[in-house]
Amino acid sequence: MVADDLSDSRLSSVLDGARLAYTDGVLHEAALVVAQEAHQRSIPIVIDAERKIEGLDELLHLATYIVCSTRFPQASYLLQ
Repeated sequence: MVADDLSDSRLSSVLDGARLAYTDGVLHEAALVVAQEAHQRSIPIVIDAERKIEGLDELLHLATYIVCSTRFPQASYLLQ
């Protein structure tokens, strides 16, 4: 799935009634669209971050919770 696949009505129906949004960010464009909408709706966002990938920084700024390995936070770019 890419961001273009997420029409406003489809995105709305996906998040209707959601109590949590979760992504690993692999499909970063779609994940960012979902995370931005979840943020606007005050839905908590969980990001599962294994390694630095494209678009991850934007997702981390929207995250309510970040799940990662013990080594991941040691990267100098995280949460600067």
